[in-house]
Amino acid sequence: MKKLYIPFLVMALAFPVISSAQCKSFVKSKCAPELENYIPSDKFNSLRMVEGEEAEVNLIFVADHDYRVLICSQEILGNVEYEILTDRGQVIFSSKDNEGKSYFDFSTTSTEKLQVIIRVSESESTTGMMHEGCVTVMVGSVSS
Repeated sequence: MKKLYIPFLVMALAFPVISSAQCKSFVKSKCAPELENYIPSDKFNSLRMVEGEEAEVNLIFVADHDYRVLICSQEILGNVEYEILTDRGQVIFSSKDNEGKSYFDFSTTSTEKLQVIIRVSESESTTGMMHEGCVTVMVGSVSS
């Protein structure tokens, strides 16, 4: 019994590390190139999400910069929609209203706090299996 317990424990502890590494690899190969001329911030938000799930990410943007907010997701998740809202709850961008565009470019004249709400659509799969995949929020900037 003890011999079975140790491998199970090792796998349980290693899974989050492996999962995180898969997201980092995905970000480097698929997401980062979509920032184009924007300089990526040092930090990005990668989330492991499943179908039907919703997540919120709060971001702060400094005055006098041009920004690109990029939402990048693995294909296995299917349709991923997002909205960007002001701190007062006003929607300033919706991917649903912009033909599923994966990024939003804007300029700031003052420091702003924005909220990104990400929704992974539910699958119409008949197998009953839920797919999990990476969804990443990246921010790139250039000085105005």
